Amino acid sequence: MDDTSKPATGAGKPARNASIMIVEDEPIVAKDMETSLLHLGYAVCAAVSSGEEALDAAARFHPDLILMDIMLKGKLDGVETARRISAGLATPIIFLTAYSDENTINRAKETNAYGYLLKPFEEREVRSTIEMALYKSAVERQLKQNREWLASILRSISDGVITTDVKGLIEFCNPVAESLTGWAMKEMAGRSAGEVVVFESSAQNGAGAKSMRAMLQEADAPRNGEATLVARDGTRLEIEYSIVPLRQSDGAVSGNIVVLRNIAARREAYDREQALQKRLSRAQRMESVGLLANGIAEQLRRIVGPIVDYPELINNKIAAGNNIAPDLAVIQNSARKALDILDDLITLGQIKDFAVEPLDLNLIVEEIMGATSLDRIKRDYPMVQIRCDLNPRIIPVTGNRQHLATLFNNLILSACSRISDAGTVTVSSENTRISESIQGFEIIERGDYVIIRFSDSGRAMSDDEINRFFEPFAGGGEVGAPSRQAGGLDTALAYAIIKGHKGAIDIKSAEAGGTEIAIYFPVYTGPITLAETSENVALQGVESILVVDDDPELRKAAMAFLRSTGYKVFGARNGAEAVEFVRKGTKGEGPTIDMAVIDMIMADDFDGLETYRAMLALKPCQKAIIVSGFTVTQRIREAMRLGVGQCLLKPYDQHDLAKAVRLELDKPGRE
Repeated sequence: MDDTSKPATGAGKPARNASIMIVEDEPIVAKDMETSLLHLGYAVCAAVSSGEEALDAAARFHPDLILMDIMLKGKLDGVETARRISAGLATPIIFLTAYSDENTINRAKETNAYGYLLKPFEEREVRSTIEMALYKSAVERQLKQNREWLASILRSISDGVITTDVKGLIEFCNPVAESLTGWAMKEMAGRSAGEVVVFESSAQNGAGAKSMRAMLQEADAPRNGEATLVARDGTRLEIEYSIVPLRQSDGAVSGNIVVLRNIAARREAYDREQALQKRLSRAQRMESVGLLANGIAEQLRRIVGPIVDYPELINNKIAAGNNIAPDLAVIQNSARKALDILDDLITLGQIKDFAVEPLDLNLIVEEIMGATSLDRIKRDYPMVQIRCDLNPRIIPVTGNRQHLATLFNNLILSACSRISDAGTVTVSSENTRISESIQGFEIIERGDYVIIRFSDSGRAMSDDEINRFFEPFAGGGEVGAPSRQAGGLDTALAYAIIKGHKGAIDIKSAEAGGTEIAIYFPVYTGPITLAETSENVALQGVESILVVDDDPELRKAAMAFLRSTGYKVFGARNGAEAVEFVRKGTKGEGPTIDMAVIDMIMADDFDGLETYRAMLALKPCQKAIIVSGFTVTQRIREAMRLGVGQCLLKPYDQHDLAKAVRLELDKPGRE
């Protein structure tokens, strides 16, 4: 071996302390090789001359690398010796020989040798071959460990995993996949995945319309679904499957991973959970019905008792010539209470599916103030003053007029019942926007709301009373009490109506006295058409109106029509011109207007929201309606929150415009 190099340093530094075994039957060559290896920085653990000695030394010393002469004396040549060593040890072997015939090279290749050196060789060549062999051996060991680690993970997971090559032939499967398919790994290895994984057509998803073979061929992207897996023995099992292509660094698909998950147990658990939920819900409903029936029976028993007992007392008084009017009043009062409970029960049964429409809650409150039901409350609570404090620019909500009237009436009754002597009940309304959810009697989520508040000056409510406020008959009530007294089904019915309208509730009661019940109704987000508000609206008027629209033809048409119905009409080409018109009116430098009809989208200047906001800065009570070619947007809702009364959607006819103008003008103005 030619000594033409020195021990390497730096990047070319050899694998120091690597243990090398020499198998060479020429003693001089073997000694020369040992000297060179030591000079290169390696350790020589053994130098033997026969195949039999090599087998024994390899088993004892476990060298990191073996330099093996192919032509050895004895029964075992170098190739056969290498084959036997490789069967038990993963030791890299480099062959040394003076012969380079094709047959010798082919025999060496069969042993998966790591190198092949022809004698004579240079020290530099030996070093580079050894280093490459050691590096390749280390990489292969790491890859083997990684494969074993990955295989251990795949064997331990609860899903079936099958890997295939690019042709769809199975390379690996875990025990779960064996169990699901009925095939053992040794049986399925090398078979087509379409032969092992067989899907049956499913009525739900038709997963079996394509075979696994076809899906693997088309799997250029992950895909998944549900199917019925047909095992080897014909057993059928509901599964979820996913197919994920394995890609090389250049993006080419080198194989696929097929994952099979048994969902039969999950579906059974889901079905059991659903059945339990139904039973629980049914039990809760029956418990609620039982509690309600018990409360109603108890209350009706107290109410009907005087109706049964008093006739005999009246007969005795008639015979004695006594006045029976008070006794008859007791019977009449009890009968009215019974009828009220029955009416509430009928209404409560209807709180499920009901027709809704956009409504102005102020109008419902005003209707209640003049209704006969409120006359009864005033008669029963003559010392209580009921008044309103309503925001005239309230935003519409979606609801049922009859149910909301019942709700407001019951909450007014509840407020009056908390006042033992003289006092006040106030019904107020306002628009509000909640940017962060708040915790009250309930959690009130973010959104735009109309709040209707029922405030009273009566006694304070305890925490327990607040918690039980909406329970049936939580307030009790005496037989001789007013004919319509809170504490029966009134609040339970109120709660059902509020929830039916997707409303939220907050209840506050001060220690010094007084309670406020606030109901939050989500604002109406759809278009407001006049057919939803009123049909009996006069179309004429004499007020002053400003039409703001950047489309000259639409502006002139609207102005001409409104003039024809008696109004004084002015026009503005954009928002800036409209704001200037209002400014001059407030300064006495020009005419004032009673209302503005504002286009929401204007190309030349700021939009309808900004125009109306600027008008309010000059004239806080300015009435307006918005005209838009789009459905109600967030900016339109903001304009309505600020005070715009209605949104009229284009295209509209002149009749709709006249009704919108008249309805807005007839609303009470803000002070």
